[in-house]
Amino acid sequence: MTEAHRPRRGRWLVLLLLVVVAAVLALVATCDGAREPVSEPRSPEITEGSPASPAEVGADGGEPTTDEPPLAAPPRRRTHVQRPPTGASSTPAESPPAGTVQVLVVRDEVGRAVADATVSERDGGWEGRTPANGTLGLPLAVAAGTVDVTAAGFADGSATGQAGAPMIVVLTGTGRVVGNVREEDGTGVAGVRVTATCSLSDPSGSTSSVRDTETGADGEFVIEGLPPGDAVLRAEAPGTTGFPLRTAELGYRLPSDDRAVLVLERSRDIRGRVTDPSGNLPPGKLSVVMRGVLPSGGNGAVWSGSVEPDGSFVVPDVGSGTNVLWAWTSDRDSQLALTILRDVRPGTDGLTIALETGGSISGRLVDDSGEVMTTGGWLYAHDADGLVNSAALRADGGFQTHLLPRDRRYDITLVSNDGWSGVARQAAAGTSDLVVVAKRIPELTGQVRLPDGSAAGAGIEVRAVARGLGVIDRPGAAVRTVTDAAGRFAFSGLADFDFTVVASNHGGGHAPARAPGTHWPGSDVTLALRDGASLAARLVSEGGRPVSGQTIWIVPEDPAFWGWKQKTDEDGRFGMSTLPHGRVRLVLDTLDGEVDLGSVDVPARDLQLTVPGR
Repeated sequence: MTEAHRPRRGRWLVLLLLVVVAAVLALVATCDGAREPVSEPRSPEITEGSPASPAEVGADGGEPTTDEPPLAAPPRRRTHVQRPPTGASSTPAESPPAGTVQVLVVRDEVGRAVADATVSERDGGWEGRTPANGTLGLPLAVAAGTVDVTAAGFADGSATGQAGAPMIVVLTGTGRVVGNVREEDGTGVAGVRVTATCSLSDPSGSTSSVRDTETGADGEFVIEGLPPGDAVLRAEAPGTTGFPLRTAELGYRLPSDDRAVLVLERSRDIRGRVTDPSGNLPPGKLSVVMRGVLPSGGNGAVWSGSVEPDGSFVVPDVGSGTNVLWAWTSDRDSQLALTILRDVRPGTDGLTIALETGGSISGRLVDDSGEVMTTGGWLYAHDADGLVNSAALRADGGFQTHLLPRDRRYDITLVSNDGWSGVARQAAAGTSDLVVVAKRIPELTGQVRLPDGSAAGAGIEVRAVARGLGVIDRPGAAVRTVTDAAGRFAFSGLADFDFTVVASNHGGGHAPARAPGTHWPGSDVTLALRDGASLAARLVSEGGRPVSGQTIWIVPEDPAFWGWKQKTDEDGRFGMSTLPHGRVRLVLDTLDGEVDLGSVDVPARDLQLTVPGR
């Protein structure tokens, strides 16, 4: 072997030494990278639906807590990491701190939950979104600072955390409505008050006016700062003589670029004559009172006055809606009863109010042991159409109503403020020995829940209506209230009926709900709201032209629910998004009477309805 091919032992030893040193250094680096810091233990990852979420498990690790409102699982903290190359594994996002969470509640100006609002930490990278109930759990470290809140249709908001107190952010809407108020002939009306309202959603339980304005010289108006969602636009203008009001209402969903057109119905007189059953002039002084059925559902005396010597009368300048006329004579010896005509429309001419021969109902009030009661409130006589008359309780426990029409039957109901109630049913006018038995009646209570099962909150209207009766308010038999902050309600002073219980929350986007079956006082019931069903339709003539400014009644199939009124816009369109699922009947309400447009199943869209004969 030559010198050139002999191995160089020194070189190989150097190479072997370098390999050993490199292996030792690599082992040291691996050990250092695997070591966890002792002072900052890694928190377990919290993900939505995890049974170990602090928002779902009690402080002792046992049963879930229920004192706090439902919380969304705390969202993950954002980490700004470089996106790995395709095919490489990505670094997982850092989890939020475990432990106590702070409650953030996001609402609009009328108390409605704002869902899908973005909540972000001002000085950090954390971010989350509100669920359907607008309530979010924040990690404690985030809640100690300031968070910014943004949501579509609202101006930005913010909140700074305070130890032990919920963080509440109220967002102001940025919605805008541009519209016009006009007469039926298309003339714009100046000086009309226009209000955009979200009903029964505010924590006080009252209807909350969001914004209002007045129309300009040509009837134009602009309302700004509205939250997204369903609203009701209402125009109120004085009648020709200043009273009563003429009104127009229109359902409107924000955001929208559609022009809002509100058409005021023209004021019209009601003319007629008061007679006795034979058509002759009754004796005594004759009086007529008109009670208007207001668009808001309330009743109020809007006109009263004496009748002319020949028995004729004119109720001037009657505004929108239907009306109830009451007529009577001051001559009690005539035995002519108070007479009521219902559903009298503006513009009616030649109306005859024939006073009927009546009879009173008298008797006594006793408790459930048969003892005569000398205190206990008032007794009311009401027929199938509503309240007719009342009677005060005398010191000897007796009572007597005024003269009532004889061709009807009446329920005599006791209503008091101290828990006593009673009813004698189907008494005939002229009865003189009626006994009304009073007993202690407990409250009818319950709770309204949202579609997700959580408590609905304050301000939702709830009605209790005795089975077989309509929705007209009757003492002890058809009453209403609103829920408190926990979604609960209570009816007191009820008569001894079984009741249908209905809740309505249109301002929150829900359809009305009815508790299954009927319920006696003393029951505790639960009503579950559902998301509303939508109806969108267009009213046209037989020639295909839009029919604008007309009133449409939407009447649900379930008799526990009452109907809703809509006005067609200038293109003949109308609709609602808070109807109960199922079948509804559509009725065109005209001065000449009602026109049945047929029944449809909702939800339904793009319907076209033709008015016969137009």
